[in-house]
Amino acid sequence: MSRCTGQEALDVACEWMKHSNNAELIIQSYEIREGFRFLLLTAGFDLCYYHELELEFQEVSHIDLPTRFEGQRVRRATPEERAAFHQTVGIDDEDTLFVFEARNVWPGPDTGLFHVVAQEVTATSGLVFHYLRENLKEGESIAPWVLK
Repeated sequence: MSRCTGQEALDVACEWMKHSNNAELIIQSYEIREGFRFLLLTAGFDLCYYHELELEFQEVSHIDLPTRFEGQRVRRATPEERAAFHQTVGIDDEDTLFVFEARNVWPGPDTGLFHVVAQEVTATSGLVFHYLRENLKEGESIAPWVLK
């Protein structure tokens, strides 16, 4: 498993989206842990069986995402986008406006821009199975919700 934060996390996610054919992202969970709000997106080609990328946003204050979509790119908002977004949704100075460029939104438009306001993002890449499995190879794991 490989893990990174900040701009490196966005770069890893964009590279993965660029090279993945019709890969989906879904909202896997939104939870409060130790007083902080976390949003977990998982991404893969066949999310019934596994995922290959996790994007975890920390200290989330706003979510404007479909529950399932094909991501083309994720990035920090431009200053102009941030100012326009701030007109309808307040953004604290320490928060970052993350923008998802998406396609094939279910149900909805063919393409769109969606947003997450959070303080940080972490990307974790590696094969994570959504079922019990033996003989895991290096970089493979079982999703935590399967083990509960």
